[in-house]
Amino acid sequence: MIPIEQRMIAVVFSLGFLLLTIQLIRKHKLRESYALGWLIAAFLILILSVFGQIVDTLATLFAVSYAPTLILVIGLLAALVILLLQSVVVSTQANQIRDLAQHMALLEYRLRQLEEKERPLLEPIPGQPKNGNSRENTPDEAPIWSAPNPEKDGEELSI
Repeated sequence: MIPIEQRMIAVVFSLGFLLLTIQLIRKHKLRESYALGWLIAAFLILILSVFGQIVDTLATLFAVSYAPTLILVIGLLAALVILLLQSVVVSTQANQIRDLAQHMALLEYRLRQLEEKERPLLEPIPGQPKNGNSRENTPDEAPIWSAPNPEKDGEELSI
């Protein structure tokens, strides 16, 4: 039998863990795919800390002489399973990131090829100013914004 002081400490920690899990879910810091597993784990810890007889029964069933050792072993096994599942997720995401980087590199290469094909079309006409104004801007004066005037063929309208 687990002493009452240890059981009370376990209840406080399990309630704290349950509240922390709920808060992480509420703030969207914990993905929904993992939330159910963590909620189940928090409830199991709470139940095992409140009802010490369950731990004693499980210890007798598994022939463990000291019941808190069983809780420790179950916790370590659960942590190993979680670590394994997280390693699978990380590996999958690393593969997806590599594939996305390769796909992006191919798209950038194709974009550069298309830009090189269209470059002669985008070259400025000789004799025409690069900024589109009819005169060069000096640092002291503001740029002249001009738009074509359909009524006057060769002139620009300055605003």
